[in-house]
Order: sequence, then C-alpha cells, then structure tokens
Amino acid sequence: MPSATSLLVIMIFAAPVVHSILSQALQRHMMDPNLPMKHSTPGGIRVMGYICMAIAILFLLSGTVVLANLNMIEDMALRQNPDYFKDSGVTKEQLILLFKAMCIFYIVYSTLIIANVILSLRFVSKWKDSQGDDMEILDDDSYQ
Repeated sequence: MPSATSLLVIMIFAAPVVHSILSQALQRHMMDPNLPMKHSTPGGIRVMGYICMAIAILFLLSGTVVLANLNMIEDMALRQNPDYFKDSGVTKEQLILLFKAMCIFYIVYSTLIIANVILSLRFVSKWKDSQGDDMEILDDDSYQ
C-alpha cells in the first residue's frame, strides 16, 4: 500500500495532467459538437480545477516564502551542519542559486496551473451557456 507522501506526490503531478486532458476534450467538443464527450467531463473539470488551484496556491506560497527568506534558510543550513560546505565542495552561493531556481520554478509552475484552471472554468461556463441556449431553442421549436 502506498504511503500518504507518495499519494500526495502522485496527486500533485497527476491532477494538472488529468485536468488538462478533460479540458482538451471539452475544447474539442466545443470546436466540433459532433465529437462525443462524456457527460461527466464538465463536472470533472470543475473538481480537478479546484484541486489544481489548491496545489498551485500551495506552490505559489511556498515559492514566495522561501524566496523572501533565503538568508534565514542559509543560516539554518549552516547551523544544522556547519562542515557541509567544507566537505561537499558546494558553496553558499550555489546553494542560494539552487533555492532561487527552485522558487522561480514553483512560482512559474503555479502561475501556469492557475491560468489553465481559469481558462478551463471559463470554457465550462461558455459551454454551459451554449447548452442552455440550445435547450431554449429546442424548447421553443418543440412548441411550434
């Protein structure tokens, strides 16, 4: 049985992928209504979108907090293992550069996920509005 940590890692990477696949199915259906789409796709986009939004917000907050506190992280690393920099050959500047790159990756990744979720939720809303218009037209035509 997988551990909670491995399930969390799987969810972090799988949720945006599943969300994108569902969004792509909806987009294809909107471009060509003859293409089949599962009935659960719009609801799945919403659920996965909210999960992705939560993940993205956590990544965004993590990246900004670490980026804002790089000096504190450097001091903590030195206090935990003062001989690390002597023994490993890694300089303090390289460690700070690694943390900066990681934080920038987190911020960019989370921004892309948030943009994708917002766009897909707009697609769902637009699709729902178009379905409502079609239903009204069908109802009007059925009375004539």
